[in-house]
Amino acid sequence: MSAFALKMIAVITMLIDHIGAFILLRVGELASSQIYFSMRSIGRIAFPIFAYLIANGCKHTKNIDKYLLRLGIFAIASEAIFDIAQMNSINFLWRTNIFYTLFLGVLGIAIYERAKRKKRQWLVLLPLMCTPFFIYYYYHTIAEQGSIIATVALLIYAAVAFCLTRFAPERNDKVKEIGLKRKIIPILAILPLLYLAEFLRTDYAGWGVAFIILLYLANPENRLTRAIAMTAALLYFYGNWDWVHTVPWSETDGAYIIERVLNTLGATFLLFSLIPVLLILFYNGKQGANSRVIKWGFYAFYPVHIAILVAIRYYYAGY
Repeated sequence: MSAFALKMIAVITMLIDHIGAFILLRVGELASSQIYFSMRSIGRIAFPIFAYLIANGCKHTKNIDKYLLRLGIFAIASEAIFDIAQMNSINFLWRTNIFYTLFLGVLGIAIYERAKRKKRQWLVLLPLMCTPFFIYYYYHTIAEQGSIIATVALLIYAAVAFCLTRFAPERNDKVKEIGLKRKIIPILAILPLLYLAEFLRTDYAGWGVAFIILLYLANPENRLTRAIAMTAALLYFYGNWDWVHTVPWSETDGAYIIERVLNTLGATFLLFSLIPVLLILFYNGKQGANSRVIKWGFYAFYPVHIAILVAIRYYYAGY
């Protein structure tokens, strides 16, 4: 199975998930139906595939900076329509789209890889010294005010950490194998990115960013290690979620609360999320169809399909 085939599976299952999330969820009589929950369950297949392809892409990309730039551009370009789809309002620093998660995952990998080879690694941790204050401030102030300040502070940290690892001088010795001691500081340097994902409320939040980095560290080219890492992370994520919760939704006549989700839904989501583990076992390491049009088409599919779904919803439901 090629990367192209995996991408096709991911975009199709994502489309099914978003039809449920952006259309059916807005229709009261359908929001608690079996069709809705089935579509959301199928959607659990998409992200593990995307996360793996991103981690594997970081192993092979010739220019990770251009990789980051592409993800960053589509993160910003997709945010307005993504916000409208789920909130009917626009906020670039709250409940952000999946490209934010992918961007932060690649940024963490870039910082990690470059920090390992720098002369004075401890310089990367200097910006980290101020982040605990802002995290504390976030949890002990008015939620909105604290969230904005903490988020901006961590965005600044991410930019500074990237610049330090990008432009600071490297070690003179050409050691191929980097020891464990030189990996500790780089790992500490990327931890604030997980907090940043939480504050931005990206899709899959801090766990999603950690998942991408974990797959990279587990060597995505090794079938055994990537399968173990992916399975463990998915078991942790879906095994710890409390699926007995309420989902708020507003109608013109007031607040409407969808019925509590059945406990069995957690197990259903977990089972569907593990399907990519099996699919990726058959990945042959080849790109498959990979023209420039196809590559950019996969990037553009995300904002375009959400825009179409929003247009359909507005046409039939009026909101």
